[in-house]
Amino acid sequence: MDSRVDEAFWPSYVDLMTSLFVVMLVLFVFSFAAYSKERRKLRVEAENYERLKEIDAAIAELAHKDQFQYDSEFRRYVFRTKVQFKAGDFRIDPKYFGFLRGSGQSINDLVDDLKRKQEKDPETKNIRYLVIIEGMASRDTYPDNFNLSYKRANALYLFWKANHIVFDNTICEVMIAGSGTDGVGRSVNEEENQRFLIQIVPKVAYEN
Repeated sequence: MDSRVDEAFWPSYVDLMTSLFVVMLVLFVFSFAAYSKERRKLRVEAENYERLKEIDAAIAELAHKDQFQYDSEFRRYVFRTKVQFKAGDFRIDPKYFGFLRGSGQSINDLVDDLKRKQEKDPETKNIRYLVIIEGMASRDTYPDNFNLSYKRANALYLFWKANHIVFDNTICEVMIAGSGTDGVGRSVNEEENQRFLIQIVPKVAYEN
């Protein structure tokens, strides 16, 4: 082989191998960083899942209260007493006032207890709770059932507020909703759908 060709080949070969090594090193660094980030994310998700299971167990304490019972079909807690409205009306019958005060206080106590546990375990700082008050309506001739169902939910919220039952907004958000004549878990007896449902949902806010 011509010595001049040989002399030109080896520096080029060394430069090529060096370049390939640098490229592989850069790819390794980026891949390792991405893997480490994903691994941390999966670890956080696993830890949050375990905490959510603990929260579910805490919320299950509602089933031991006089005001609530567990609906296994729809996996939620419902009032033991069926709070009914008259057709086309969103005003709460005074006969339910005592029961609703007790149920609201039970939820408030639960939220306060969850906050105390959160203060003891800073790792749960990203967990928040959503209390959903869902108004419902029966399928009948009333022309504005969706708006009516919202007014029913709002009536409960205002009743609790008037009785100084206000959930701690640092960890708990209240959502007032009306499902009208739709929604999940409706009774086949339409008159029984003139009511509201309460759901407590834990949620995790992930940090970037």
